[in-house]
Amino acid sequence: MASNSRAWTQASTGKQLQGELIKVSGEGMDTRITIRSGERLIEIPLAMLVEADQAFVKSWQGTTEPGTPQAAAPAASIGDVALETVPEGIPDFTKGTLPPREANHDWNLGPTGARGWIYSNKLETSEARQIYVTKVEAGSPAEGKLEVGDVIVGIGNQPFSYDPRTELGKAIVGAEASDGYLNLLRWKKEGIDTVTLSLKVLGSYSPTAPFDCPKSRMIFEQGCEVLAERMKQNPTQGNPITRSMNGLALLASGKEEYLPIVREQVEGLKGYSDPERRTLHSWYY
Repeated sequence: MASNSRAWTQASTGKQLQGELIKVSGEGMDTRITIRSGERLIEIPLAMLVEADQAFVKSWQGTTEPGTPQAAAPAASIGDVALETVPEGIPDFTKGTLPPREANHDWNLGPTGARGWIYSNKLETSEARQIYVTKVEAGSPAEGKLEVGDVIVGIGNQPFSYDPRTELGKAIVGAEASDGYLNLLRWKKEGIDTVTLSLKVLGSYSPTAPFDCPKSRMIFEQGCEVLAERMKQNPTQGNPITRSMNGLALLASGKEEYLPIVREQVEGLKGYSDPERRTLHSWYY
C-alpha cells in the first residue's frame, strides 16, 4: 500500500474512506485534497477531515519537492481520456457545438441539482455520450462544481459507453449507497478533468423497491413536501398533465394535510372534457 494511503475520517460523522492522496489544491479554508479510492478520484474539502488527517496532508506537502506538481494522477486517467467519436448528426459539445436553438427539453440530473441537455431521438437517449449542463441550482451539490456549458462525458475516469442517463443514474445510486461522493468526468475548454459532487447518503434500495423500501419511502416523502410547497405557492403552475400527476402523488402519500392542495387541483381541472377522445384525455383525470 502506498505510503500516502490511509483511512480518511470525516470530522462531523466519523465516517472513514480508504484512499491514496494524490493532489492538494487551493489555500486556507478553500484547501481541497484529491484521493484515489479504488477506481474513483474523490475531491474532499480539507476542513471536513479530522485534525490528524489535516496534519498528514501538511506533512505530505512538506515532503513534496518544490516545483513538483502535486497532481499525481496518471495522465491516462484524466488528461488523455479517449472519447468516442460522435456519429454524424449528433452534436459534439467538445467541438464547440451548442444544443440546437429549437431544443426545449433538458433533463433533471437527479439529486445533483444540475440539469442537462442530452441528444435524444423522440426522447430516447441511448445514442448520446455527452450531457451539456444547462442549469445549476443554487445551494445544490453541483453549485461551485459544475457550470452552465460544462459537458459531462463520463463517470469517474471512464467515458460514457452507453446511455448517459442510465450510467449517471447507476452512479448516483452507488454514491448514495456508499460515501455520497459522485465523480464525474467533465470536459471544459481547458481540457478534461474529474469533479466530485457530495450527495446525501440514503442507503440502498431494497430488492422489492419501491415496495417495502425505506429509501424509496424517504425519497417519496421528501418529493411530496417539495411538491406541496410549490403547489401552494402557485396552484396553476405547469400544464394540466403535470398538475394532475403532482396531485395524484400527494393523494398517494395518504397525508391529510395535503388534501386541500389536491382539492384545489381537482377544482381547477374538473372542467376538462373530451367526449370524442381526440387527445390523450385520460392523462387529465
